[in-house]
Amino acid sequence: MNQLLEQTHALLGDAAKADNFGKLVGLAYTFCWIGDHRQQPGDLFRNMTSAQKQTLFDNTARQVGQASKHIQERHVANCAKADPAYGKGVADALAKFAAGKL
Repeated sequence: MNQLLEQTHALLGDAAKADNFGKLVGLAYTFCWIGDHRQQPGDLFRNMTSAQKQTLFDNTARQVGQASKHIQERHVANCAKADPAYGKGVADALAKFAAGKL
């Protein structure tokens, strides 16, 4: 688990780069499927700095914001199960994306 956290933190430092975001999504997917589907993504989220969390919210909104509304809602619900602040952050970023402010 520590190795995954270290890799994720290294990628989050350059998360604005598209190639690193793709790697980060892959790591998050891997991290999510090792055991508990909610605990580990929540632990990863709680380990992030505020800036890293905002980058995650914004990048997620840019990707998920183009999906249908029910997919967006399901993703927000899944994020909220990992950590309520995670779900709220993604929901807020999706609202900004929909308003053209992201």
